[in-house]
Amino acid sequence: MKKLLAAVCISVSAFSFAQDYSVPAASPRQKVEQQFSMSKISIDYGRPG
Repeated sequence: MKKLLAAVCISVSAFSFAQDYSVPAASPRQKVEQQFSMSKISIDYGRPG
């Protein structure tokens, strides 16, 4: 029984540490375009995540 409990504790701790080393998500990007008579304004923005 002690071996089973030790194995469960080790596996749970290994799974919790594995989450710390994930790749961060990409920064969200937003693009807005607006047409004004003969000109067109376009904004492409990426803010830090």
